Amino acid sequence: MLHTRHIPSPSGRKRTLLLLIWFLFSASLAAQNPLSWRKAAWHSAAIDYDQTAQMAVDGDPSTAWVSPVGDHHWIYVDLGAVFHIHSIRILWRENYAVDYILQTDSTQGGRPGNWRTEQHIAAGKGGLETYQLETRARYVRLLINKTSGSRGVKLAELEVFGEKKAEMTSLQNEQPVRENHYSLTGKGWQIERCAAVADDGTMVSKPSYTTNGWLPAKVPTTSFAAFVAGGAVPDPVYADDQLQASEAYFNDDFWYRKTFWLPEAFDGKRVWVHFQGINWKAAVFFNGNFLGDIQGAFVRKQFDITPFLSEERDNCLAVLIRMNDHPGQATEQHLGDPDPNGGIIGRDSPTYVSAIGWNWMPTVRGRNTGITDEVFLTAVDRIQLSDPQLQATMVGRDTTRAEITLGIDLANPGSEPVSGILKARSSYFSIEKILTLEAKEQRRVVLNKREFSGLMINHPKLWWPNGYGAQQLDSLHFEFEVDGRISDSLSIVYGIRQLSYQVQNGNLCLLVNGFPIIVRGGNWGLPELLLRCDDDCYDLLVRYHRDMNLNMIRNWVGQTASDAFYEACDRYGLLIWDDFWLANPVDGPDPDDENTFLVNAADKIKRWRNHPSVALWVGRNEGFPTPRLDAALRKLVNDLDPSRYYIPNSAESPVTGLGPYENMSPEWYFEHRGSTFHSEQGIVAFPSLESLRAMMPDSLLWPVNDMWGMHDWTQDRVKIYTDDINRTLGVPSTIHDFIRKAQWINMERSKAMIESWQMNRGSGVLVWMTHPAWPSLICQTYDYFREPTAAYFGIKKGSEPLHVFLNPLNHSVQLSNNRLYTLLNHRVVARYYKLTGELLWQHQKVVSLPSNSVAEIVSLPNELRIEKAGYLQLELHDANEKKVSSNFYPMSASEADQLLFASMPEVIPTIKARAEKQLDGLLITIELHNASQHIAHLLRLMPKESGTEQRLLPAFWSDQYFSLTPGESKTVRISIENFEGDQVDLVVSGWNTPSDKIQLTVENNSR
Repeated sequence: MLHTRHIPSPSGRKRTLLLLIWFLFSASLAAQNPLSWRKAAWHSAAIDYDQTAQMAVDGDPSTAWVSPVGDHHWIYVDLGAVFHIHSIRILWRENYAVDYILQTDSTQGGRPGNWRTEQHIAAGKGGLETYQLETRARYVRLLINKTSGSRGVKLAELEVFGEKKAEMTSLQNEQPVRENHYSLTGKGWQIERCAAVADDGTMVSKPSYTTNGWLPAKVPTTSFAAFVAGGAVPDPVYADDQLQASEAYFNDDFWYRKTFWLPEAFDGKRVWVHFQGINWKAAVFFNGNFLGDIQGAFVRKQFDITPFLSEERDNCLAVLIRMNDHPGQATEQHLGDPDPNGGIIGRDSPTYVSAIGWNWMPTVRGRNTGITDEVFLTAVDRIQLSDPQLQATMVGRDTTRAEITLGIDLANPGSEPVSGILKARSSYFSIEKILTLEAKEQRRVVLNKREFSGLMINHPKLWWPNGYGAQQLDSLHFEFEVDGRISDSLSIVYGIRQLSYQVQNGNLCLLVNGFPIIVRGGNWGLPELLLRCDDDCYDLLVRYHRDMNLNMIRNWVGQTASDAFYEACDRYGLLIWDDFWLANPVDGPDPDDENTFLVNAADKIKRWRNHPSVALWVGRNEGFPTPRLDAALRKLVNDLDPSRYYIPNSAESPVTGLGPYENMSPEWYFEHRGSTFHSEQGIVAFPSLESLRAMMPDSLLWPVNDMWGMHDWTQDRVKIYTDDINRTLGVPSTIHDFIRKAQWINMERSKAMIESWQMNRGSGVLVWMTHPAWPSLICQTYDYFREPTAAYFGIKKGSEPLHVFLNPLNHSVQLSNNRLYTLLNHRVVARYYKLTGELLWQHQKVVSLPSNSVAEIVSLPNELRIEKAGYLQLELHDANEKKVSSNFYPMSASEADQLLFASMPEVIPTIKARAEKQLDGLLITIELHNASQHIAHLLRLMPKESGTEQRLLPAFWSDQYFSLTPGESKTVRISIENFEGDQVDLVVSGWNTPSDKIQLTVENNSR
């Protein structure tokens, strides 16, 4: 039974009295710790982006959820688990509910949907209301039927009290000391909004400081991401949940704090704390002392903490993260209304400018401010080493000899001179140099072949971009020895390769180790909406790019700043086009503080110049830096990394850009693209039905609605995409039909885009975009949930180093060779089938083809060009008759004739499949055979957890969205990571193949 206590709603001066009563009443219940405090809350709507549901569970009665005008709104809170609830307390402000229902739900996981009524309040009086009840629930909702006036409601606090489960506590995890490195990254941090902390950094950073109520955090993280991880606000990636968190709440400064013990190995040494990246600015405190400031999101900073170390070993680091000066206004995308890209936050660059919102991602609450990279300690005996550099220069016209030049910074922070031995070693050399550094001296030391003949290397193992050769990597280790003891040491991984650049006919051309490279790459706008990409994530996503046969990733506007990203590109052969932090001038103003910008730029170059993958430094996206910045960036590159090329503008000669961003016809690509180095060539690439369901409720999947707009379905490009589907494939009748036809467009258009470069032999193209920052309906090859779309496989096919393809302008079959060697005695086979499956024409030819070239093999006969609809299959076999490339094209004489594909006969291929447990996951081998007389088109193989609709992702397919001609057999392999289980379901579907499920028992061959 429920019992109600009521305190009247305030008006005028009574509000102060109400707050006093609230605080007194709260003090009596303080020990109960509301279950709802700082738990994720949802509302039906809010009057603005600031007064959201979050503000009703933040413990502050001066804030509130404010609903729009009208009745029939709701708010609910997720307690995070099912609890025994014994009371609920509500504090209304001047606008309140007079008729509302108190409901609960015990659903575990997912979204609530089984609401049960606890009480119907038919005559609410506002003010402070308390209800006693006995129930078990995870969710609590107020369902409002009628408000007290015409202005909606103001709900200051919704508090739920009950029996809280005992919280497990654990001792601090000690990280191992590796060489002189001790990590503070990971768990053990706490975070709190600055507005809730009355003390300054000299107090907050004392080990004894009390932090009751602070949220636990894991570093690196942004302030908003920490609250999401702590269950305090909904994850913004689903549906419209981005609107549930308060814009005003997170546009604030935040404290980060961590206590730790100093490792015994550091005793007696000089100790430094290192920050690899924060956003946007920071004030750093240690054990009650101010250490200094950090300015800008992309600069490393270190502080000497030796004078302030605690003798009791308990130490405390506190970091006040400053919010951007110009965070701008939150935007919200709708159908036909994307809102503008970027904004005034450009004045604060260097920062994560994309966090203000673009047409491919929403506004991020808090603008991704936080500790965004590693924090660690180092201990130095006498001499400190930093910023190592290795430059390799090929000698002569071949690649048989390389000259190595080494550089490293040395510092003596002490008050006396220090003499010792600088040592450098790799698999190629081991050298030593005796040095003396005066007190407080800092010096750059350069080691070259004139002093050390061992730095001239014969027959080095070379690093190549993906598709051109292996990625040979080596380690370089530096150390400084004083009196037989290692004072400091550090290591880097490097690769030997020669980058060179030529401008031919106004177009930039890249050469690696003397060989011209056709760049096939993608734009990478932001690693993840809230910067939640860890080392494994970067490894996976770069592997996806390698699997697409790409060889470059553009770090668009420098929004990725992780060692793991650069290291993965080194491992997998992805060159990096690396921007600085200047968006298109239309999308944001010039930075206010050019000096800070340049300090960050210099550190960016020094931090990542040793990576063989870094190919270009680029000043600004689709515009020029200010004259001062342009001159300074050019000089920084020349002084700090002279082997690399600097481009001021991503879309001006010697490169091109600016789209277009819609999917164009194959004929358009071959006529208008393929001859330049093009920085942004767009695609839409709609995801699968499973991914659509993962980003929005089933009720909003179809027809097209504003929830699609929320997920970037906004611009003219999506209207063109839809019109292309309607015109060439027929108007979709269901969401299943729409997605089936979308994958056709995804495959056809993305493949043709890349093939136009194979044909016209331009120096490169970067797809806009290959990687999504959040669950989007556009600009991606794989989606946020890591399922590749058909665009992924179109690009994978079109980017093959050896590729047989069709030129749609003259209907000729072409063969391209991007390998380092001449192609000898390869056989090209072309077959044309009627839409009914009958073989109408076949041609084969044995060819040899020089490296880095394309040749016409055969033109399709005229009678095929007038065939209303058919199917072209192409194959390339090597001298040993191994198939090394295959391709397919649905063909039609006109767009109207393409509609004939809608009536293709149903084909059900025979399938034999085997699932084997591997040491690193699961391997599924599928043998398919088309025994029918018809063509099976766009076949999709999706592995799922047995008995569920849960996809097994991430995964790598040898092929997907492929076709089978009559009598054709094909073997497809799917490699799945992190699999546990004894059975797996394989779902097979296609354009004209009905969906079917095959259950496989997993063979365990990993023992």
